[in-house]
Amino acid sequence: MTASPVNKKEKKFALITGGSSGIGAAFACELASRGHSILIVALQDENLEHFKKQIEDRYGVSCHTLGVDLSEGNAPAEIHQWVTENEFSVNILINNAGIGSKEIFEKIDIEFYKRQLMVNVVNAVILTRLMIDNLKSSGPSYILNMGSLGGFFCIPEKVSYVASKAFIHSFSKSLRYELEPCGIKVVLLCPGGVNSNMNSRMVISELKGIAKKSVFEPEKLAKVAIDSMFNNETIIIPGLINKSFYHINKFLPAFVKTLIINRQLVRKSRYTT
Repeated sequence: MTASPVNKKEKKFALITGGSSGIGAAFACELASRGHSILIVALQDENLEHFKKQIEDRYGVSCHTLGVDLSEGNAPAEIHQWVTENEFSVNILINNAGIGSKEIFEKIDIEFYKRQLMVNVVNAVILTRLMIDNLKSSGPSYILNMGSLGGFFCIPEKVSYVASKAFIHSFSKSLRYELEPCGIKVVLLCPGGVNSNMNSRMVISELKGIAKKSVFEPEKLAKVAIDSMFNNETIIIPGLINKSFYHINKFLPAFVKTLIINRQLVRKSRYTT
């Protein structure tokens, strides 16, 4: 989609992948409420244009959209070409798009894993690489990568998902050291449960006690994340309960973690036999 040529070079845009619903939409609204212009990349559907109009009408900022499937190999190049041709100056890149999973590893189709890793890992890395020059010239700039509290843990039934997030954790931390001298801050967001879509709500409905109390709504998560990013935090773990889980995990002996995991596997087998 061709954007309006009015004053594009004078504006700084936030580019958000998966930005038309859930957490991505919350990021778009939060930044737009602060007067920031928005670029949304998401699957092409009627909601994409509706959300663009909603952003512009409610917040009075520029919002442009690109419908693209981030599980396709050419998606990063298509996004970069769109940004370049329209001369968008991007000073915030939010790699939000992701595909979750919750099932026994061997029961998920191989094609699903290909799509999941393309979205969660491969295209997040490639898009970041393609956007570096634009971010440098638009600085001071930020890259916010969507990790997960689960990326610090070994979680049965979420094997490939938490592995993909562990990759993003390492990628973000290493890239931070390279890009900081260039005026680009790399931020890693690691939420626990987020009530962001139908699948996440189903998973959250199974949680009990303190785990359920740790769940964030997308709007609250976006505000906490953007506030923390602008306050120069580099690893954001929102919520006291989630921070406690993270710190406790670092000190638990390996045999205790194994007992907890085995107990979870036994419980699952009782439910499925």
